[in-house]
Amino acid sequence: MKRIYLLILGLCTPAILSAQASIRFKVPGQDLWGLKDRSGKTVVPATYYSIGNFKNGRYIIYKTSFETGMMNEYGQILLPPTYSSIYDLDSIVQVRKDGKSGILNRDLKEVLPLQYQHLQHFDSFYLAKYAGKFGVLNPDFSVAIPFEHGIVYHNSIYSRQFLWYDNGKYALADIRNKILIPQEYEFISGPQYGLYIGMKDGKITLFDDKGKKLWNSDYKDCIVLDADHIAVKNAEDIYGVVNRTGKIVIPFQYHRISAINEGIYIAQNIRNLWGAVNAANKVVIPFDYAESFAFKKKIALVKNSKQLYGYINTQGKPVTDFIYDKANPFSGDYARVTKNNLSGLVDVQGKEVLPLKYDIVSVVIDNHVYVIKNKEHFILDLSKPDAAVKKYDYIDIGDYLQHLLDEKADYPILARKKDGRYGYIDAKGNELTPFIYDNAGSFIDDHASVMYKGALVLIDKHGNILPER
Repeated sequence: MKRIYLLILGLCTPAILSAQASIRFKVPGQDLWGLKDRSGKTVVPATYYSIGNFKNGRYIIYKTSFETGMMNEYGQILLPPTYSSIYDLDSIVQVRKDGKSGILNRDLKEVLPLQYQHLQHFDSFYLAKYAGKFGVLNPDFSVAIPFEHGIVYHNSIYSRQFLWYDNGKYALADIRNKILIPQEYEFISGPQYGLYIGMKDGKITLFDDKGKKLWNSDYKDCIVLDADHIAVKNAEDIYGVVNRTGKIVIPFQYHRISAINEGIYIAQNIRNLWGAVNAANKVVIPFDYAESFAFKKKIALVKNSKQLYGYINTQGKPVTDFIYDKANPFSGDYARVTKNNLSGLVDVQGKEVLPLKYDIVSVVIDNHVYVIKNKEHFILDLSKPDAAVKKYDYIDIGDYLQHLLDEKADYPILARKKDGRYGYIDAKGNELTPFIYDNAGSFIDDHASVMYKGALVLIDKHGNILPER
């Protein structure tokens, strides 16, 4: 299994592709999509705003971002692009048109009319709004919770419980419409670790996921830390921790208790300094830090009184010096650190495995990392950080991140050399194709559209051209 460490956010998971007779293509430098067959012949000209992944024998097509339809792999229209949205959910297809949603079956026949103002599909029910009121439908579209509520919330993908809100009050019910918490609370939150918090007349009540009251108090705030530890704030705005029975286990002496991680509570004391205590309120990390983060790999990122970052272990001992202007919590075996606007990487032993000399440090994949320095793009082997590397004028970060979602070690990454020619490399910087293209796009369905000798052609990951018939 490929080892991947995330140092940036914002990734999305694509649908899994099925085998298909056609290949999507996009003209480099343009925003229009079309289809070619596997010989390279154009099946559908590049006239669409977008074409989605091939799934269940069809594509979702977009004439514009709000004109959506479906076609098969041969370019035949299955649904005209007159819908504002289409979601292919394997066993069903959810569609929306003129502000109303409905359901089609796999044969694209209507099984639930387009009459719902809101429709959200979950594994075992539908959350819906009809005639201005919210309710819940069973998988067979029969009514589970009647359409008579102002708002219905579903807060956990693991439960079949619902919060509803009417006339300024919340209630909790299950999928059988059985009331678990009566509709008399100004606010209910949860579930968190199987616990719900209700607020009524200035008091807080803790419930389990069956609606049983565990305790009631006049605390000003309540934060569930885990299944048996709840941070609560008293009238003096100071936090302590109680258990499920309401017994105080950590005294009221903290401005914040922000997290629990690996058996340790991260807390801020009344002097606004951060440290950590265990469930017995024993200090395990001294309250010496201006900022603290949760532990990852038994290492926490902290900021000292000089506003410099470093890392400590669960015994509170420094793993690195406090020398960094910016730093990230560990993700995998590495963390990104910055000093004087130059970035590098440290490992879990605190060693700088990548020197602080790069403008941008991205994601570690298979012990390789994509970096930018002085507008030059290259991929480094962390086991040989000083080895000679091939430098590029551009590397497509989106292609590079595709390795996070693709188990193929040779997934092609678009790159450009200083002479302006494009080609493709893998996540270790190995060249997969020659750098001979005037323009090029990312790989779609194992093929890419490139401009070569004045013509738009499709190539495979080895650079072989699919001839136009």
